[in-house]
Amino acid sequence: MNSKSRLLVIDDNTPFREQVCEFLSCCDYDVISASNGMDGVRLAQLESPDVVICDVMMPGLDGFGVLERIRAEASTAALPVIFLTARAQRSDLRQGMDLGADDYLTKPFTMDELLRAVEARLSRRREVAESLSHISAKYLRMAERLNHELRTPLTELVGVSDLFRIVGPGDSDAKVRSRLMGILDCSVNRLRHTVEMLLLYTEMSSRGWRPARATGVNDGASVAEMTIDVIEELRSHHSRWNDLVFTVFADAYSSLEPDHLRLVLRELIDNALKFSAAGQEVAVTVRRHASTVSVRIDDRGRGMSPCQIALIGPFQQFDAAEYAQQGLGLGLYVSRIIAQAYGGNLEILPGAVRGLSVSAVFPVRGD
Repeated sequence: MNSKSRLLVIDDNTPFREQVCEFLSCCDYDVISASNGMDGVRLAQLESPDVVICDVMMPGLDGFGVLERIRAEASTAALPVIFLTARAQRSDLRQGMDLGADDYLTKPFTMDELLRAVEARLSRRREVAESLSHISAKYLRMAERLNHELRTPLTELVGVSDLFRIVGPGDSDAKVRSRLMGILDCSVNRLRHTVEMLLLYTEMSSRGWRPARATGVNDGASVAEMTIDVIEELRSHHSRWNDLVFTVFADAYSSLEPDHLRLVLRELIDNALKFSAAGQEVAVTVRRHASTVSVRIDDRGRGMSPCQIALIGPFQQFDAAEYAQQGLGLGLYVSRIIAQAYGGNLEILPGAVRGLSVSAVFPVRGD
Protein backbone atom coordinates (compact mmCIF):
# COMPACT_ATOMS: atom_id res chain seq x y z
CA MET A 1 0.00 0.00 0.00
CA ASN A 2 1.39 3.41 -1.00
CA SER A 3 1.70 5.62 2.06
CA LYS A 4 3.07 8.63 0.20
CA SER A 5 1.14 11.89 0.45
CA ARG A 6 -0.42 12.82 -2.88
CA LEU A 7 0.01 16.35 -4.23
CA LEU A 8 -1.91 17.93 -7.12
CA VAL A 9 -0.10 20.69 -9.05
CA ILE A 10 -2.26 22.91 -11.33
CA ASP A 11 -0.38 25.35 -13.56
CA ASP A 12 -0.63 26.27 -17.25
CA ASN A 13 3.13 27.02 -17.50
CA THR A 14 4.45 23.63 -18.63
CA PRO A 15 8.20 24.10 -17.85
CA PHE A 16 7.42 25.53 -14.42
CA ARG A 17 4.82 22.83 -13.67
CA GLU A 18 7.23 20.06 -14.65
CA GLN A 19 10.00 21.58 -12.54
CA VAL A 20 7.72 21.72 -9.47
CA CYS A 21 6.48 18.16 -10.03
CA GLU A 22 10.01 16.81 -10.45
CA PHE A 23 11.20 18.52 -7.27
CA LEU A 24 8.27 17.28 -5.16
CA SER A 25 8.62 13.76 -6.57
CA CYS A 26 12.27 13.78 -5.50
CA CYS A 27 11.03 14.72 -2.02
CA ASP A 28 9.15 11.40 -1.98
CA TYR A 29 5.66 12.69 -2.72
CA ASP A 30 3.19 11.14 -5.14
CA VAL A 31 2.63 14.01 -7.59
CA ILE A 32 -0.12 14.42 -10.19
CA SER A 33 -0.65 17.52 -12.32
CA ALA A 34 -3.07 19.43 -14.55
CA SER A 35 -2.37 22.13 -17.12
CA ASN A 36 -5.64 24.05 -16.62
CA GLY A 37 -8.25 24.79 -13.97
CA MET A 38 -11.03 22.52 -15.27
CA ASP A 39 -8.74 19.47 -15.44
CA GLY A 40 -7.40 20.37 -12.00
CA VAL A 41 -10.89 20.37 -10.45
CA ARG A 42 -11.66 16.98 -12.05
CA LEU A 43 -8.40 15.49 -10.73
CA ALA A 44 -9.10 16.89 -7.27
CA GLN A 45 -12.45 15.09 -7.28
CA LEU A 46 -11.15 11.82 -8.77
CA GLU A 47 -7.72 11.37 -7.17
CA SER A 48 -8.28 12.65 -3.60
CA PRO A 49 -4.98 14.52 -3.22
CA ASP A 50 -3.75 15.60 0.22
CA VAL A 51 -2.72 19.10 -0.91
CA VAL A 52 -3.50 21.18 -4.01
CA ILE A 53 -0.84 23.57 -5.35
CA CYS A 54 -2.49 25.94 -7.80
CA ASP A 55 -1.41 28.87 -9.95
CA VAL A 56 -3.76 31.86 -9.76
CA MET A 57 -3.35 33.40 -13.24
CA MET A 58 -4.54 30.79 -15.77
CA PRO A 59 -6.72 31.17 -18.87
CA GLY A 60 -10.26 29.87 -18.61
CA LEU A 61 -10.85 28.81 -15.02
CA ASP A 62 -8.30 30.69 -12.91
CA GLY A 63 -7.03 29.74 -9.46
CA PHE A 64 -9.82 31.58 -7.64
CA GLY A 65 -12.38 29.68 -9.72
CA VAL A 66 -10.63 26.39 -8.96
CA LEU A 67 -10.75 27.16 -5.24
CA GLU A 68 -14.45 28.06 -5.36
CA ARG A 69 -15.32 24.75 -7.05
CA ILE A 70 -13.14 22.73 -4.69
CA ARG A 71 -14.77 24.34 -1.67
CA ALA A 72 -18.26 23.84 -3.14
CA GLU A 73 -17.95 20.03 -3.32
CA ALA A 74 -18.32 18.04 -0.11
CA SER A 75 -15.66 15.52 -1.18
CA THR A 76 -13.00 18.23 -1.71
CA ALA A 77 -14.18 21.06 0.58
CA ALA A 78 -11.51 20.40 3.22
CA LEU A 79 -8.56 20.06 0.80
CA PRO A 80 -5.65 22.38 1.67
CA VAL A 81 -4.94 24.74 -1.24
CA ILE A 82 -1.66 26.61 -1.72
CA PHE A 83 -1.78 29.45 -4.24
CA LEU A 84 1.23 30.27 -6.45
CA THR A 85 1.12 33.65 -8.11
CA ALA A 86 3.09 36.62 -9.40
CA ARG A 87 0.25 38.89 -8.22
CA ALA A 88 1.33 40.24 -4.85
CA GLN A 89 -1.23 43.02 -4.35
CA ARG A 90 -3.04 43.05 -1.02
CA SER A 91 -6.43 42.78 -2.76
CA ASP A 92 -5.34 39.56 -4.50
CA LEU A 93 -4.08 38.07 -1.23
CA ARG A 94 -7.30 39.08 0.52
CA GLN A 95 -9.45 37.55 -2.23
CA GLY A 96 -7.61 34.24 -1.98
CA MET A 97 -7.88 34.11 1.80
CA ASP A 98 -11.56 35.08 1.73
CA LEU A 99 -12.20 32.13 -0.60
CA GLY A 100 -10.46 29.80 1.85
CA ALA A 101 -6.89 29.48 0.55
CA ASP A 102 -4.56 27.89 3.11
CA ASP A 103 -1.31 29.51 1.96
CA TYR A 104 -0.07 31.99 -0.63
CA LEU A 105 3.42 31.89 -2.22
CA THR A 106 4.41 34.84 -4.35
CA LYS A 107 6.66 34.23 -7.35
CA PRO A 108 9.58 34.08 -7.41
CA PHE A 109 9.93 31.66 -4.48
CA THR A 110 12.45 28.96 -3.69
CA MET A 111 11.65 25.26 -3.81
CA ASP A 112 12.53 25.06 -0.12
CA GLU A 113 9.80 27.63 0.60
CA LEU A 114 7.34 25.53 -1.39
CA LEU A 115 8.40 22.38 0.45
CA ARG A 116 7.93 24.06 3.84
CA ALA A 117 4.47 25.25 2.81
CA VAL A 118 3.48 21.75 1.70
CA GLU A 119 4.82 20.13 4.87
CA ALA A 120 3.00 22.67 7.03
CA ARG A 121 -0.32 21.92 5.29
CA LEU A 122 0.21 18.16 5.58
CA SER A 123 1.13 18.46 9.24
CA ARG A 124 -2.00 20.50 9.92
CA ARG A 125 -4.10 18.00 7.97
CA ARG A 126 -2.73 15.13 10.10
CA GLU A 127 -3.46 17.06 13.29
CA VAL A 128 -7.06 17.65 12.21
CA ALA A 129 -7.47 13.99 11.23
CA GLU A 130 -6.08 12.84 14.59
CA SER A 131 -8.34 15.27 16.43
CA LEU A 132 -11.41 14.07 14.53
CA SER A 133 -10.39 10.47 15.17
CA HIS A 134 -10.09 11.20 18.90
CA ILE A 135 -13.51 12.89 18.95
CA SER A 136 -15.06 10.04 17.00
CA ALA A 137 -13.56 7.49 19.39
CA LYS A 138 -14.89 9.41 22.39
CA TYR A 139 -18.42 9.57 21.03
CA LEU A 140 -18.27 5.92 20.00
CA ARG A 141 -17.34 5.04 23.59
CA MET A 142 -20.15 7.26 24.81
CA ALA A 143 -22.67 5.55 22.53
CA GLU A 144 -21.51 2.09 23.63
CA ARG A 145 -21.70 2.96 27.33
CA LEU A 146 -25.07 4.69 26.98
CA ASN A 147 -26.47 1.74 25.06
CA HIS A 148 -25.48 -0.60 27.91
CA GLU A 149 -26.28 1.69 30.84
CA LEU A 150 -29.73 2.65 29.54
CA ARG A 151 -30.83 -0.67 28.07
CA THR A 152 -29.85 -2.87 31.05
CA PRO A 153 -32.06 -1.21 33.70
CA LEU A 154 -34.82 -0.58 31.17
CA THR A 155 -34.85 -4.28 30.28
CA GLU A 156 -35.12 -5.17 33.97
CA LEU A 157 -37.91 -2.66 34.49
CA VAL A 158 -39.87 -3.99 31.53
CA GLY A 159 -39.36 -7.58 32.72
CA VAL A 160 -40.62 -6.87 36.23
CA SER A 161 -43.51 -4.85 34.86
CA ASP A 162 -44.52 -7.77 32.63
CA LEU A 163 -44.38 -10.18 35.58
CA PHE A 164 -46.59 -7.94 37.70
CA ARG A 165 -49.00 -7.62 34.80
CA ILE A 166 -49.26 -11.41 34.50
CA VAL A 167 -49.58 -12.41 38.17
CA GLY A 168 -50.71 -9.14 39.73
CA PRO A 169 -48.75 -7.49 42.58
CA GLY A 170 -51.26 -8.66 45.16
CA ASP A 171 -51.33 -12.30 44.04
CA SER A 172 -47.61 -13.03 44.03
CA ASP A 173 -45.70 -14.63 46.89
CA ALA A 174 -44.34 -12.13 49.45
CA LYS A 175 -40.72 -13.23 48.89
CA VAL A 176 -41.10 -13.04 45.14
CA ARG A 177 -42.78 -9.65 45.42
CA SER A 178 -39.99 -8.39 47.68
CA ARG A 179 -37.35 -9.60 45.23
CA LEU A 180 -39.12 -7.96 42.29
CA MET A 181 -39.43 -4.69 44.21
CA GLY A 182 -35.70 -4.89 44.92
CA ILE A 183 -34.99 -5.26 41.20
CA LEU A 184 -37.28 -2.31 40.50
CA ASP A 185 -35.51 -0.10 43.06
CA CYS A 186 -32.06 -1.10 41.81
CA SER A 187 -32.98 -0.50 38.15
CA VAL A 188 -34.64 2.85 38.85
CA ASN A 189 -31.68 4.05 40.90
CA ARG A 190 -29.20 2.94 38.24
CA LEU A 191 -31.20 4.62 35.49
CA ARG A 192 -31.55 7.82 37.53
CA HIS A 193 -27.81 7.89 38.28
CA THR A 194 -26.97 7.38 34.61
CA VAL A 195 -29.23 10.24 33.53
CA GLU A 196 -27.97 12.56 36.29
CA MET A 197 -24.31 11.90 35.43
CA LEU A 198 -24.95 12.41 31.74
CA LEU A 199 -26.80 15.69 32.37
CA LEU A 200 -24.04 16.90 34.71
CA TYR A 201 -21.36 16.02 32.16
CA THR A 202 -23.33 17.88 29.45
CA GLU A 203 -23.64 20.91 31.73
CA MET A 204 -19.93 20.82 32.56
CA SER A 205 -19.03 20.61 28.89
CA SER A 206 -20.53 24.04 28.26
CA ARG A 207 -17.99 26.84 28.46
CA GLY A 208 -20.02 28.89 30.90
CA TRP A 209 -20.35 26.25 33.65
CA ARG A 210 -19.39 27.56 37.07
CA PRO A 211 -20.54 25.92 40.31
CA ALA A 212 -22.12 28.00 43.05
CA ARG A 213 -20.04 27.94 46.22
CA ALA A 214 -21.57 27.18 49.60
CA THR A 215 -21.22 30.33 51.74
CA GLY A 216 -22.68 29.66 55.19
CA VAL A 217 -19.73 28.64 57.41
CA ASN A 218 -21.58 25.86 59.24
CA ASP A 219 -24.58 25.24 56.96
CA GLY A 220 -25.37 21.66 55.98
CA ALA A 221 -23.21 18.62 56.73
CA SER A 222 -19.49 18.71 57.35
CA VAL A 223 -17.17 16.63 55.17
CA ALA A 224 -16.93 13.89 57.80
CA GLU A 225 -20.71 13.85 58.34
CA MET A 226 -21.36 13.64 54.61
CA THR A 227 -18.73 10.91 54.24
CA ILE A 228 -20.33 8.83 57.01
CA ASP A 229 -23.72 9.18 55.33
CA VAL A 230 -22.30 8.04 51.98
CA ILE A 231 -20.41 5.15 53.60
CA GLU A 232 -23.56 3.86 55.29
CA GLU A 233 -25.46 4.04 51.99
CA LEU A 234 -22.74 2.15 50.11
CA ARG A 235 -22.26 -0.46 52.83
CA SER A 236 -25.92 -1.35 52.41
CA HIS A 237 -25.91 -1.07 48.62
CA HIS A 238 -22.92 -3.39 48.18
CA SER A 239 -23.65 -5.55 51.26
CA ARG A 240 -20.08 -4.93 52.43
CA TRP A 241 -20.63 -4.01 56.04
CA ASN A 242 -17.07 -4.54 57.28
CA ASP A 243 -14.95 -3.52 54.27
CA LEU A 244 -15.17 0.25 54.73
CA VAL A 245 -12.87 1.61 57.44
CA PHE A 246 -13.41 5.29 58.30
CA THR A 247 -11.01 7.59 60.18
CA VAL A 248 -11.37 11.32 60.97
CA PHE A 249 -8.28 13.25 62.05
CA ALA A 250 -9.97 16.66 61.86
CA ASP A 251 -13.28 17.73 60.30
CA ALA A 252 -14.30 20.85 58.35
CA TYR A 253 -16.98 22.32 56.12
CA SER A 254 -15.94 22.47 52.47
CA SER A 255 -16.88 25.20 49.99
CA LEU A 256 -18.61 22.64 47.75
CA GLU A 257 -22.36 22.69 47.38
CA PRO A 258 -23.70 19.68 49.36
CA ASP A 259 -24.98 17.91 46.23
CA HIS A 260 -21.58 18.21 44.56
CA LEU A 261 -19.72 17.09 47.68
CA ARG A 262 -21.98 14.07 48.04
CA LEU A 263 -21.58 13.18 44.36
CA VAL A 264 -17.77 13.28 44.55
CA LEU A 265 -17.65 11.24 47.76
CA ARG A 266 -20.10 8.68 46.43
CA GLU A 267 -18.33 8.28 43.09
CA LEU A 268 -14.89 7.87 44.67
CA ILE A 269 -15.91 5.46 47.43
CA ASP A 270 -18.24 3.49 45.16
CA ASN A 271 -15.44 3.21 42.60
CA ALA A 272 -13.09 1.78 45.25
CA LEU A 273 -15.70 -0.81 46.24
CA LYS A 274 -16.53 -1.79 42.66
CA PHE A 275 -12.91 -2.45 41.78
CA SER A 276 -11.96 -4.35 44.91
CA ALA A 277 -13.27 -7.76 45.89
CA ALA A 278 -15.51 -8.44 48.88
CA GLY A 279 -13.33 -8.75 51.98
CA GLN A 280 -10.71 -6.30 50.67
CA GLU A 281 -10.47 -3.25 52.90
CA VAL A 282 -11.26 0.24 51.66
CA ALA A 283 -9.89 2.92 53.99
CA VAL A 284 -11.49 6.38 53.98
CA THR A 285 -9.69 9.18 55.83
CA VAL A 286 -10.74 12.81 56.41
CA ARG A 287 -8.10 15.39 57.39
CA ARG A 288 -8.28 19.11 57.99
CA HIS A 289 -5.31 21.14 56.73
CA ALA A 290 -4.57 24.85 56.96
CA SER A 291 -7.16 26.04 54.46
CA THR A 292 -8.31 22.78 52.90
CA VAL A 293 -9.94 19.52 53.88
CA SER A 294 -9.07 16.23 52.19
CA VAL A 295 -10.76 12.88 51.77
CA ARG A 296 -8.42 10.02 50.94
CA ILE A 297 -9.66 6.63 49.74
CA ASP A 298 -7.21 3.71 49.70
CA ASP A 299 -8.30 0.37 48.28
CA ARG A 300 -6.51 -2.89 47.59
CA GLY A 301 -8.32 -3.79 44.38
CA ARG A 302 -6.95 -4.25 40.89
CA GLY A 303 -5.88 -0.60 40.65
CA MET A 304 -4.74 1.35 37.60
CA SER A 305 -1.39 1.79 35.92
CA PRO A 306 0.21 5.26 35.69
CA CYS A 307 -0.57 5.22 31.96
CA GLN A 308 -4.26 4.50 32.61
CA ILE A 309 -4.40 7.24 35.26
CA ALA A 310 -2.98 9.72 32.74
CA LEU A 311 -5.67 8.74 30.22
CA ILE A 312 -8.66 9.25 32.55
CA GLY A 313 -11.35 11.05 30.58
CA PRO A 314 -15.06 11.04 29.75
CA PHE A 315 -16.54 7.62 28.89
CA GLN A 316 -13.11 6.05 29.33
CA GLN A 317 -13.01 2.56 30.85
CA PHE A 318 -10.01 0.27 31.11
CA ASP A 319 -9.84 -3.52 30.75
CA ALA A 320 -13.55 -3.55 29.88
CA ALA A 321 -13.18 -6.77 27.90
CA GLU A 322 -11.61 -8.53 30.89
CA TYR A 323 -13.87 -7.12 33.62
CA ALA A 324 -17.63 -6.58 33.48
CA GLN A 325 -18.15 -2.93 34.39
CA GLN A 326 -21.14 -0.76 35.19
CA GLY A 327 -21.33 2.97 34.71
CA LEU A 328 -20.55 5.49 32.01
CA GLY A 329 -16.87 5.86 32.87
CA LEU A 330 -17.52 9.43 34.06
CA GLY A 331 -17.03 9.11 37.83
CA LEU A 332 -13.34 9.99 38.22
CA TYR A 333 -13.44 12.53 35.41
CA VAL A 334 -16.49 14.39 36.76
CA SER A 335 -15.14 14.27 40.32
CA ARG A 336 -11.88 15.87 39.20
CA ILE A 337 -13.73 18.59 37.26
CA ILE A 338 -15.91 19.40 40.29
CA ALA A 339 -12.95 19.53 42.69
CA GLN A 340 -10.95 21.78 40.37
CA ALA A 341 -13.94 24.05 39.70
CA TYR A 342 -14.05 24.88 43.42
CA GLY A 343 -10.31 25.49 43.60
CA GLY A 344 -9.47 22.01 44.87
CA ASN A 345 -7.92 18.99 43.21
CA LEU A 346 -8.18 15.24 42.76
CA GLU A 347 -4.97 13.21 42.92
CA ILE A 348 -4.97 9.59 41.78
CA LEU A 349 -1.98 7.34 42.43
CA PRO A 350 -1.29 3.60 42.32
CA GLY A 351 -1.42 2.09 45.81
CA ALA A 352 1.79 1.34 47.71
CA VAL A 353 1.27 -2.43 47.36
CA ARG A 354 -1.74 -2.74 45.07
CA GLY A 355 -5.00 -0.96 44.44
CA LEU A 356 -5.50 2.77 44.14
CA SER A 357 -5.05 5.84 46.34
CA VAL A 358 -7.39 8.74 45.57
CA SER A 359 -7.18 12.03 47.44
CA ALA A 360 -9.83 14.73 46.97
CA VAL A 361 -8.83 18.15 48.35
CA PHE A 362 -11.39 20.94 48.82
CA PRO A 363 -11.09 24.52 50.10
CA VAL A 364 -12.56 25.02 53.58
CA ARG A 365 -15.74 27.06 53.64
CA GLY A 366 -15.33 30.61 54.86
CA ASP A 367 -11.50 30.72 54.50
